[in-house]
Amino acid sequence: MKFQFISIAVISSLFVLLFSGCVKDKCTQTQTFTIMEPVYMDYETFRNTVASEAPRDIEDAGKIYLYKNYFFLNEKREGVHIFDISDPGNPTNVGFIKILGNVDIAIKNDVLIADSFMDLVSIDISDPLNVREVGRVNEIYERNWANGIVTDGERVVVDWIGREQTTEVDCNAAWFGGRSFFNTGGNLGAFDEASSSAPSGTTATPPGTSGQAGSFARFSIVNSHLYVIDNRDMYVFDIASPSNPYQIGEGQNIGWNIETLYPYKDHLFIGSQSGMFVYDVSNDGYPTYVSEIQHFQACDPVVVEGDYAYVTLRNGSECNGFENQLDVVDISNISNLKLAKSYDMHNPHGLGVDDGTLFICDGSDGLKIYDSTDPLDLKLIRQYDDIVAIDVIPANDILFTVTTDGFNIYDYSSVSKIKLLSSIRTN
Repeated sequence: MKFQFISIAVISSLFVLLFSGCVKDKCTQTQTFTIMEPVYMDYETFRNTVASEAPRDIEDAGKIYLYKNYFFLNEKREGVHIFDISDPGNPTNVGFIKILGNVDIAIKNDVLIADSFMDLVSIDISDPLNVREVGRVNEIYERNWANGIVTDGERVVVDWIGREQTTEVDCNAAWFGGRSFFNTGGNLGAFDEASSSAPSGTTATPPGTSGQAGSFARFSIVNSHLYVIDNRDMYVFDIASPSNPYQIGEGQNIGWNIETLYPYKDHLFIGSQSGMFVYDVSNDGYPTYVSEIQHFQACDPVVVEGDYAYVTLRNGSECNGFENQLDVVDISNISNLKLAKSYDMHNPHGLGVDDGTLFICDGSDGLKIYDSTDPLDLKLIRQYDDIVAIDVIPANDILFTVTTDGFNIYDYSSVSKIKLLSSIRTN
């Protein structure tokens, strides 16, 4: 009996010690975090906001586009800056087109077609300083997280305002510290990180044609059709009358993390975070899958010339990758793509190619210009390491380079004597 009593006492003591060790001291601590409050606008008001405005400073540069003697630079989610580049040595900021929710544009026959949150809007720019909306396709995009579109069925979120809030929280709630929260009343949304020249006295794009986009474009015009991608689908619009575009069929699923779109001859080359896809668009309006080539997960804009595609792969938080390189892909057999060679890079972003000259925006390593006559033996011609280069458009021996603080214009008519013509910096 004595032995039994001692055993029970010991077990009871161990039980108390075991469970008391699981009890943590109760305490609180002060945490400050940011709540992102949505700014709503009703549909009717939102769809009447397109307008010409006075020139404004570049604050958050986005996609680029070249048309005739004008260079268009997207201000993310706000609209488009217009620069007169009839004299590349003296570009002039002449106006701004207000387009709420805008990220991408394309132009055909003096009609600018732009995304505006979930809509596709057509804008007459025959007088670039006095534009007018001439058409709109409502809700071409799904209202989802990936497209940065947030609505409550009657209103669209046109902005977010950060508001700091301080509160007492449990010391053990470590997950709570340092967070930002979206207060949207049940609807969440996120903006993208996101994501282009003529010699004096000439016209880069003849009247009655489309223009030229940078390598981060998600809009592409081929003949009388506009191809549009979001993060997973491709949409096709008949733009024989660009002021009255209409959608052909439904969105076609391509995959996930689709990023860029580049037209070359009868094909579209589509960059994603996992690889490059090729679609045949010779049957206007009905793209068909041809082939693909996979790579490590990374951001990857693509351009094409001759029998080779050039793909830059970079890491970063939005890309979830670890590679920083240029891949050269042999496309001579379009149905059987082959990786021909890879070149190490610092942190490559956009790129462009023109008649054996390859331009690569290598992040903080600046702009690199290569002789690409032999794609398997690229030779560095010039490097501008005093800029952080993001994207380029080469055309007619004039190069537009967007940087983190504006853009530069170069003359590459003599690749051995490339020279800076002008610069526009953000204020």
